[in-house]
Amino acid sequence: MIYSVDRQEGGYAVLIGDGGEHEDLPLEALGGEAVKEGDILERAEDGWHIRRDLTEKRKERLKKRSAEMFE
Repeated sequence: MIYSVDRQEGGYAVLIGDGGEHEDLPLEALGGEAVKEGDILERAEDGWHIRRDLTEKRKERLKKRSAEMFE
């Protein structure tokens, strides 16, 4: 399942799933990987992974959408 990092609060990453569900993930569950707001995470059998490829695609899509709003 795919989640985006909404924010960090008190040692937790607050996640929103692609179906709208919310989950609080302890930051140590990422094995020391630094997460930022907007990062895309994927839950796999071996734990959580930051999907840098999906994060970049999302950022580009949002950047394009913002530019279109101000044309």
